[in-house]
Amino acid sequence: MGTPISRILYRAHGALTAHELTRGPQRRLARRIKSAFNVPDAYGEIVRICRLLRPAAILDVGSHEGSTIVRYLDELGSIPVHGFEPTPESFQQLQQRFGGSNQVILHNVALSNESGVHEFFCNVDEQTNSLLDNDAENEESFGEESTHVRRIEVRTTTLDEWAAREIPRGRLVLKADVQGAEGLLIEGGRETMRERVIAFYSEVMLSPMYSGQTDFGAVHERLTTEFGFVLRDIYPCLHNDSGKAVQADALWVKPTVLEALRRQR
Repeated sequence: MGTPISRILYRAHGALTAHELTRGPQRRLARRIKSAFNVPDAYGEIVRICRLLRPAAILDVGSHEGSTIVRYLDELGSIPVHGFEPTPESFQQLQQRFGGSNQVILHNVALSNESGVHEFFCNVDEQTNSLLDNDAENEESFGEESTHVRRIEVRTTTLDEWAAREIPRGRLVLKADVQGAEGLLIEGGRETMRERVIAFYSEVMLSPMYSGQTDFGAVHERLTTEFGFVLRDIYPCLHNDSGKAVQADALWVKPTVLEALRRQR
């Protein structure tokens, strides 16, 4: 749970980043503090990459209520942001939040390994919703939070089909929060991952959280051997109540990105 001081600082950071006037300065301050103590900063890295290489778009796969999209809008100027969210209620919230923006394009669809209609599991904690059913350790680690409240059908498409239709040219930066379905996303986007995605930032599973999931090792193996990515960083893990690491975030980039970051130093 952290020390009392760390909890106070965390709450203060959350309060300051919740308001438009203080959000930008607070994030810049937090980034400088992380840099001073050599603490990895995933979104700071993504911002650097986008400013240096100016991708055609950022794809936010699994947008939920749009907190990540807000960060992109605050710090990345005019780069288009495409948000993907299959859950009807969350998608409606995204529409209410970003419906008036010319920079944000929203898609009520899940990116998977095939186009069609697929069963989708909705849980008590919406952030654990997934195309995949729970595995034993999800329920053991998070209990009621991962309990299903219903199952719905959602529309799916593949990254390759979508990109060829919507953004046929240009480099892409991809962020994924798809709760164990990273392998399905990658399988449906082989050409796009190989030829166009220059940075892939994703939550990855370290324990068997979802049935049929692709875990960190398998994601890393495929990205590096099949698509030419290199691992840039792994970020602090999410632990269950026993202290076991069950999830983490990781950033993979193409070698050209590493070279651009090296030249900027």
